[in-house]
Amino acid sequence: VQRAQKEKDQVTAFLHEVSARLVEMEKDMVVTHTASQEVHLNDSRFHENIEEEIRNLHENVVKLDNFENLKSFVVVQISKISSALHERSEEYKTRIETAQRESKNLKKNFKTLIGKVIDKNKALMEEVQRDPLTEIFNRRTYEIALAAELERFHRYRKPFTLIFFDVDNFKAVNDRFGHDAGDKVLMAISRRVGEILRKPDV
Repeated sequence: VQRAQKEKDQVTAFLHEVSARLVEMEKDMVVTHTASQEVHLNDSRFHENIEEEIRNLHENVVKLDNFENLKSFVVVQISKISSALHERSEEYKTRIETAQRESKNLKKNFKTLIGKVIDKNKALMEEVQRDPLTEIFNRRTYEIALAAELERFHRYRKPFTLIFFDVDNFKAVNDRFGHDAGDKVLMAISRRVGEILRKPDV
């Protein structure tokens, strides 16, 4: 019961960690989306300002009759527009660099999170499939493997081998030396059997 509770606590803690990471990533996405909306608004304002400067230039070109005044006005207006475009260009460059950094971080976070989930899933699968004392496959896994082998036998008619053996006088070990000693005997037997099995054997 204690072991089951400990495993449950570990899984719960892991799920909390995953949840917290997902919440952080969601916040990052919301911030990025909000920033995108602000950028769109700034872009609209910038285009309006440029259009206004160009309209202003056009109107004054028509009004001004003195060539020197016209020339200096055009130079000033073109300089303003050029400066605004240069600033915007630098801003775009910075924005692209920031977006690339944020995208990289987001990908890294996702990769880390997915890696952790996969590793935890493998560990949990191992725990579910194996006996905690002997670390050999448990009855549930054995029944699944046996069902798969029977299915294969019915399909391809290739024989397979199933071995049963009994541990002689095991009860006497428990009675005389106690259950801890009995556990050690089971662990030793499992280890010895494991040493002579091939990789595909269950």
